[in-house]
Amino acid sequence: MSNESNIDHLLDSTPDEPSTIDDITLQGFSQDSLSIVYSDQDNNTSSYKTVRRENHVDCVIPGSKSKEIGDCIFSYYKSFDLEKLDVVLGTNSVLPIEVKCTLNGLNVLEYSTWISDPLDSVMSKVNFTRILLSTTQDVFQYQIKKAFVTTPISYLLQVQAPYGTLDKLYIHIDWSTTTSKQFQLNWLNNHKVLSQYVEQLLVSILVRKTFNIFPLIFNDTFVKKVIPIASYLPRIAQSLQKIIKTSKDTSHDDFNDKLLENIEMIKNNTQIMKPVFTSKDDLVTNLTLGMYYTVSKRTHMPTNISLLSNKNQSSPNALNAVTKIWSIMVSALSDNES
Repeated sequence: MSNESNIDHLLDSTPDEPSTIDDITLQGFSQDSLSIVYSDQDNNTSSYKTVRRENHVDCVIPGSKSKEIGDCIFSYYKSFDLEKLDVVLGTNSVLPIEVKCTLNGLNVLEYSTWISDPLDSVMSKVNFTRILLSTTQDVFQYQIKKAFVTTPISYLLQVQAPYGTLDKLYIHIDWSTTTSKQFQLNWLNNHKVLSQYVEQLLVSILVRKTFNIFPLIFNDTFVKKVIPIASYLPRIAQSLQKIIKTSKDTSHDDFNDKLLENIEMIKNNTQIMKPVFTSKDDLVTNLTLGMYYTVSKRTHMPTNISLLSNKNQSSPNALNAVTKIWSIMVSALSDNES
């Protein structure tokens, strides 16, 4: 059975009811830790913020299917619209994932080696491989090849734009049961049912709730759709700049007033995306940012749609994407010079 079929089975089927475990509720939540690099336009410097966001999922054992409750809970600085910033991986394209398991919300369960198996299975679906760099038992390090080290908009503008890095994922799994002693025996003995439901929970937390938030890290389909369009945006912005200049010169007052209003709106809405060392009134930059934001957000699938709906889903190949950007931009430059 293929990897895709295995994971689809977890998403769509009802697990067999365990014969030795009763009345167990499995609850989990994840937090993602982001480092945000943004522009302080007043002081012409870069600044940093660290934020966390939470996802909550409930599973009932025995039960028919995992039950997701509520929407993602976002906690972040109100002055920053994080949805407008691209997020990539940090140093060496490594993603640490910390897993904490508790029983009845109180006791921390003893680390069991089998807990890495369901996590490895889920991460392998997006081509991440576990590497042995952890200094603690409950932190697992995963690495991906050819990941983005900076964001596509930085290549388009040819200067580093504000961005976020996904520094770490925190997963907390809490088991609730009235038969604690038997549960702990099963826990230490690598009970197959427990492993099965941990994987089901991780699918809900990671695949359904987390991976879709970071398409530049986990969604190659998104990148393949966005990059060919985005690569032409600087050229389109330059053409729009010429049209705007011509309009001003011909004194079409009504048109100009509406045009200036729209440009100011774009400038305000994309302020957080603007590079530090760029003029505040750089029209080409403002137009490029506005179009890039529109293209990327319209292409980004809603977070409740599974990445695995595409059988060929994998993490992006940033090398191919950057090569595509440069080839189109160089071609456009050659056309302008000819």
